[in-house]
Amino acid sequence: MHFQLSTLKKESLTITYYFTKVKQLLDTLFAISYPLCYLEITLYLLVGLPSSYDSLVTSITTKLDSISLDDLYGYLLTHENHLNQQNTFNEFNLPLPNIVTSHPDRDHHGPPSHKCGSHHGNLSRGRGRGF
Repeated sequence: MHFQLSTLKKESLTITYYFTKVKQLLDTLFAISYPLCYLEITLYLLVGLPSSYDSLVTSITTKLDSISLDDLYGYLLTHENHLNQQNTFNEFNLPLPNIVTSHPDRDHHGPPSHKCGSHHGNLSRGRGRGF
């Protein structure tokens, strides 16, 4: 059981699944009268995390006060959500080509025509003249 705990890695598992796997191994150790102390449990959990969790691991291991396993689980979930949001943002933050289009209300040689009223109102405030 100790070997399984020491070699268990989160890799592509969700935090929920990873935490459940660790808890199952801990429950088995407890059932055979070999429970681990809180510090050992915390270290087993943290050692199996990938480098994307390094900032959280540093924060937890340098903390003066100990935190409960429930709080640790909450921090792990929060960090996982943060990483997922960053990954989603990065997927949609691709460079886009510059697209030039002509506006149907514009005369190519002069200022924009105002067929639908003035466009210098609230839409252009703070952005110079026009659109």
